[in-house]
Formats: sequence, structure tokens, C-alpha cells
Amino acid sequence: MADNTPTSALRTKLALVLVSKAWRCLAVQILYKHVAIRSPMRALAILKSLEDSRSSNFPLQPADYAQWIRHIEVFTFSRGSNDITHLQTIYKILMRCTNLQIFSGWWTRPLPHAFLDAVAQQLGPVISGLYWNDMDVSYRGITMEASLKFICSFQSLSVLDLRHITEAESGSLVAESCPTLPRLKHIVLSTRKESLVMATALRLPSLRDLVMEASLYRTKTDGLMKLFLQANGASLTSVDLKLSLKAGQLESDITRLQPDLSCDVSPDLFLDPQNCPFLEGFAFPARASEITVSSPCLRRIGIRGAHREGLDVDKPSSLREHLMSIDVKKFPNLQVIMMIDFVAEAQGDYDTLKKFFVRWNDRFSEMDVEFLDGAAMQYFSNEPNKKEEHAVDPSHSPDV
Repeated sequence: MADNTPTSALRTKLALVLVSKAWRCLAVQILYKHVAIRSPMRALAILKSLEDSRSSNFPLQPADYAQWIRHIEVFTFSRGSNDITHLQTIYKILMRCTNLQIFSGWWTRPLPHAFLDAVAQQLGPVISGLYWNDMDVSYRGITMEASLKFICSFQSLSVLDLRHITEAESGSLVAESCPTLPRLKHIVLSTRKESLVMATALRLPSLRDLVMEASLYRTKTDGLMKLFLQANGASLTSVDLKLSLKAGQLESDITRLQPDLSCDVSPDLFLDPQNCPFLEGFAFPARASEITVSSPCLRRIGIRGAHREGLDVDKPSSLREHLMSIDVKKFPNLQVIMMIDFVAEAQGDYDTLKKFFVRWNDRFSEMDVEFLDGAAMQYFSNEPNKKEEHAVDPSHSPDV
């Protein structure tokens, strides 16, 4: 089966539109749900399509296609993408999308203040998700305070991705003027200084989930992460610590092929009850450092980057060390351990892998903890367990 990429997904949607008139009525809505603007020519074509669809003389299906758009992605890698006329075309598209929920942008050049103000005014009250990638360019004349003001214009945000946010002048953060995003529940950060400083400057009263993208190399931002957790750790119930990977790169490949590299963020930072006292779910890479603290509220553990050799109970590996260190003394409320993105049935030598999962499941079953693969499958041995050996016939049950 081919990989599910944006290109293949678009081809599938286009094929569905061409099946029949009945299918077209449904498939057009799916086609326009997620719109990617990759060049000035495509932006003009999308704008024309939206304008023509509002006309009663539209030959195929009279409808306003803009009402179905929920997510818009803007890429500025093509020639002419940073021209003011292209930005004006993008703004015209945004004005027609009254039901837009997510806006994503990859910007290779500094954006005009007028465009930023117009986008904030148009989308601020409505969208719930924002992804902003400045592509490591510096804002000229835009300070930290101005950047915070722009982000906080989106008061309806529930999801915010600040992994690639940049600013030229951090400035001093004044607690009295700390801007607020009252509805934000999910935030995505990186170990870059700009990302952590920006997130710490925000007041996030409803924050619940944190995704932290860590580097394989030391970034010396532990102090900034501690400041962020001091401000927001008490509200966090879920943390996903993951590695910063290139396109097409897998954590399992790094764990297997580059065993000397390790995650630059310690899991102890988030599992420490002083930082995240109510943490219930935690996911981390197999290359992370050893867990030495306890977390009384933790219920779910996910480990990324699992591979066949690491699951071998008899061979030393970082994954084995993590699994051997997990016990109910450290995590008294633990219920589930999952190998994220590692599906046993999709791997080679399935019979051997199944034996590994059975042995780990036997170990954790004694603690009343489920051990699952990436497809949430739990593996048991074929031998009857004690419950099966001592099963009671229902007819002899005192309740019957």
C-alpha cells in the first residue's frame, strides 16, 4: 500500500469527484475541506473557483465552495510568493472562508504589518488552530511584544504550534502585561529558545496538553523549560516528548542506527510532581535518559522509537532499560504502556516479536498494567493462565 501523502490524498479526492454526479455532491465538500496554497497561480485559481461557485450560473453545482473550507495552508517557496499582490489574493480567499478553523503558514520572508493586522482582524475571532513557521527569518522591527499581540489576536484558539516561531528582539517580559489565550488547550513547542520564551510569556489558563519537540543535540534550554513548567505545569494532564525529525525519518531508525545519540530533554523534568503534579499521560523517545522520579497520578505511558532489538528481553538496550525501570512503586496508578507507531504485525519475523510482547505482557500483567503495541494490540501466551485453569462453571455459580 502506498504512503498516505498530501499528494496521494488530493489525487484520491479528485478521483472521487469524477465518479458520478451523486458522488460529486459529497466529494466536492471533502475536496475543499483542506486547501493548500503553494504558488501565486494556484492562489488565483482557488480564488476564481470560489468566486465562480457563488454564481447562480455555475454549470456543475451551484454552491459556495468557501463554506466547506476548514483548513488553509500557505507555502511561500515558489517564485513570486512574497509579492504583495499574492498576499492580497490570500487575504481575499480568507475573507470568503467563513467556517475556517485552522490556518497554517510557512513564511520565507518578513510579512508586512498591514497583512498581519488584516489576518488577525479577519481570523482572530473564529479560528481554533494556528501553525506559524517563520522559516528562521528575522522580523525586522517586530519586537516580542508585537509578536505576542499578533498571536493573542486569535482569542478562540484551542491549538497553537510555536515550534518555528522567531523574533528579532526578545525584550523583557512584564508579568503585568502578560497576554492571555483563554481557550487554548493544546500547545506544540520545540527546544528552541524563541519557542519557549514565547510560550512562557503567554498566560494559558485552560492548557491541558503539551507536545515538546526535542533535539538530538544539546540546546541548553533546560532553564527555559523549567520556567514554562513553573507557569503552566500544574494544569498539564498530557505531555508528548518527541524527537525533531526530518521528513521521512523515523524514530525507530535513529534508535537502531544511531545508538549514541540521545534526546536532549530528560523525562524526569515532566514526571517530577513538583513540575507536573497532575500528569496522567506521558510519551517519550526510547533514546531518552533513564527515569528516576515517581509520578503518583500517571496512568498512561507511551514509548516512541521501539524496534525489534530493543524489545528483546535478554539483550541490553535503552528501551529495555526503560521498561525494566517501570514499576507500580514509581507509578501506582499506571494502567497502560504502549509502543507508539510500532505495530508488531507489520514487522518482519512476527513470531519472534510476538514472543517478546508476550514476555513483557506477562511481566506487566502482574502489576495490572496492559502492554500494547502501536495498534493497541495486547499479546498473551497460548498456555492457559490461572484464571482459565480455575474457571468456574456458570451453572455452579452461587449467583445463578
